[in-house]
Amino acid sequence: MKDENGELIMRNRIFLVLILMFNFGFGQSSLNKQLKKIITETEKRANAKITEYGIDNKLWTDNIEPFKENDTISFYTTSNLPFCKSKLFIFYPKNFLTINYGDECNEPPSISIAKIKYNYKVKKDLLTVFSSNKNITCRLKITKIENYQEEKFGKDSYKLTFLVVQ
Repeated sequence: MKDENGELIMRNRIFLVLILMFNFGFGQSSLNKQLKKIITETEKRANAKITEYGIDNKLWTDNIEPFKENDTISFYTTSNLPFCKSKLFIFYPKNFLTINYGDECNEPPSISIAKIKYNYKVKKDLLTVFSSNKNITCRLKITKIENYQEEKFGKDSYKLTFLVVQ
């Protein structure tokens, strides 16, 4: 009898582990698809003007320092944010991006003009940015995507949370 209970407990544990693995894998796949969709939509706006909601072809973050491994970084798909200094990933078609810096609190507001174009790839749950000589500039793991629930930002605004992997 004792062996049957031990076996039943072991089966239940294995079943729970399998369920958790499936849910985690499916959740990451879903995040990866959402991230690709957001970036694709962002690329389409590369030549568009900023809308009344500030949604454009950039991902904005207030983390202007160089990214450090294990940092958690939040990016937003809108420019109407409550911070003055920002780092911007500006996406272009054909998997190019530039990294610029903004100062929105001084008059006139300004955004730097990047001279370097990077390549990027979204694979699995990672956004990897490469320099022109194929060295990895940064690798960000998507951990969370939230609809940014501020009415003035529009229904297509998102907050993307990443973990810096490299």
